[in-house]
Amino acid sequence: MDGLAGLAGFQWLFIVCGLITLPVSFPSSLLSAVLFDVEFLPVQIATYGYVFFPNTPSTNTSMVFSSEERELAVARLPPRAETKLDRTIFRRVLGNWRWWIMCLIWIVGGELESIGASPSTFSFRKSVLGLLDLLVLVP
Repeated sequence: MDGLAGLAGFQWLFIVCGLITLPVSFPSSLLSAVLFDVEFLPVQIATYGYVFFPNTPSTNTSMVFSSEERELAVARLPPRAETKLDRTIFRRVLGNWRWWIMCLIWIVGGELESIGASPSTFSFRKSVLGLLDLLVLVP
């Protein structure tokens, strides 16, 4: 569609993606605004998923998929591994390097989002700006 109606391909991508979201966003926004007096995207996505993709592929009764599509979805699933929930879960989770990387990302991301409200930022600003004030005032 690049060049169609004088628009670039990426512009058409935004238009098409925006039009796709309209049938989902308006009814769920209205429902969430009426029921909960809130309006945010997770409610819209959760409502859409609950209505159109209920259950799992093996027990899906959604009107969106045909029986052949359900069978294909079940056939594409990997074999289910036997897992157990016991006291070793703590050792398995805390011993995994991915857990610690995610914790580090969580901490750094939280600091980056709240950099203006962090106590360390206030003390840094106070010390640096106070020192700069002294340097400017001293002839």
